[in-house]
Amino acid sequence: MKEGLYNLKLVITDEKIILKPIIYIIEPKIEVEKCYICKDVDSTIMTACKHQYCSTCIETWLERSNRCPYCRTRMIEDDLIMIE
Repeated sequence: MKEGLYNLKLVITDEKIILKPIIYIIEPKIEVEKCYICKDVDSTIMTACKHQYCSTCIETWLERSNRCPYCRTRMIEDDLIMIE
């Protein structure tokens, strides 16, 4: 579950006063690591299984396999996350 901040919003209508919750989702900051394959370049891609690679290495890998090079979890390109 994602962490969030919660506030209440006061809504006044002709008939009643309502307090509605406002939820702000806080995305955790991803700590960028070196590519797990080449160990040279900062990672720019993270897999659903949370392993990080540079785009060159993971694109080359995906041409021959659909499994994470580190843990062998099945992955698809739509599950890859760009990181900064």
